[in-house]
Amino acid sequence: MNSANYMPADSVVNWARSLVEMRVAEADAARKKACKDPKSTECVHKLRTQVRRLRAALMDLEDCVPAAILAARARKLAGKTAKARDAAVLTERLQRYGRFSTALERAAIARVCKKLRTQERGAQKNAKRAMKDNELAGLLQ
Repeated sequence: MNSANYMPADSVVNWARSLVEMRVAEADAARKKACKDPKSTECVHKLRTQVRRLRAALMDLEDCVPAAILAARARKLAGKTAKARDAAVLTERLQRYGRFSTALERAAIARVCKKLRTQERGAQKNAKRAMKDNELAGLLQ
């Protein structure tokens, strides 16, 4: 690198923008995959992980990369997918616990899991709509 042309502020801004662009691409790829299979807890989990990484980068680098619209969209997407993921995780944990429970406990777990699956289906519909409506690519200012 030629030290005469080196401008720290520009290089930091370029680095920050590149990092955010990479996070946007990763989150949008996960969003598209989750749109294809919104009932897949793994796809929704990967989407939430990528959106969380994007949001962290946006918060950490907000002075270098102004992206209020992108941050708001990522926040909305995270919120809309949370209920579906939470219900799925809780159902899985309860079912695992049920293997080592008494018959009475298993009956109670089955009732709770049935309610959770109903909640999850409703949350999946909301999440699917949010995933389709909240494209992230192209929002970086």
